[in-house]
This record gives sequence, C-alpha cells and structure tokens, in this order.
Amino acid sequence: MREQTLICCHDDVGHMDAKKTLHNLKLRYWWPNMRKDCKAYVRSCHKCQIVNRRTANAYGLLQQLPIPSTPWEIVSADHIVCLPQTRNGNTNMLVQIDHATHYVIATPSASLAAHTVTDALYHNIILRYGPPSMYLSDRGTAFTARHT
Repeated sequence: MREQTLICCHDDVGHMDAKKTLHNLKLRYWWPNMRKDCKAYVRSCHKCQIVNRRTANAYGLLQQLPIPSTPWEIVSADHIVCLPQTRNGNTNMLVQIDHATHYVIATPSASLAAHTVTDALYHNIILRYGPPSMYLSDRGTAFTARHT
C-alpha cells in the first residue's frame, strides 16, 4: 500500500525530488517514518538516478595554501583563451604566477594541449628556477591530461 502511494506521489507526477514528493504525500497521507520512506524511495528511483546523475566529481574541501618560503616553490597556472590572433597565429596565453614574488610568466600559444603546458613549465620555470614543490591549476584538461 505504501509503495503504491509513493508511486502515485513521485512517479506519476513527474519524478519530483524527495522534498516535493513528501509535500505531496503529506497533503493526503500519514504513516510512521513517512519522511524516511519517501527519501529512500526517491533515492532508489531508477529513472531519477539516470536523469539526475552527477556529471562531475565531488568537490573537495577548500584548504588554505601554505605560505611559500622561497621563490618558485608554489606556482599557479591558468589559460586565457580567445584572445585576438597574433602574427604567429596564437590566440591563447598560459599564465604562470609565482606565489612568493607574484612574478608572472605569460606564454602565448596556439593550442590548449597538454604538451604546451609541460613545455612552458619545463622551459620557463624548471630550467630557470628549478622544479616547484607545488603546481596549482584549475584541473582543466590541459593540466590533467597525460603527456607522453
């Protein structure tokens, strides 16, 4: 009987979330642990799991960055895209920032591929200042792709 009631208040009215389904239930019905049953039913609804599935990884908790003790110990990087085209055909820029000195290295590029990031990191930072202990990015595909 309860399952049929849940079907009527959830499936038959457009697969609403648990809060709206519970509201619909409360208008006409009551039973012990109704809220718990409603949440469990909506969580187990196959159609809702398919349509409302997460498309991204869950975010981690924000953490304070450590204060760098030496220059080029912590480096941040990001792309600036869709810039006016240069004579060399570049429309993007890779920006790398040292956290200790706030020194900026901007490298023009025609591509957002991983090899442009690794080449810029190697030639502009590692060869000049040594490898940073921390390299921060927005986890875009250019920063997370495997470069061989």
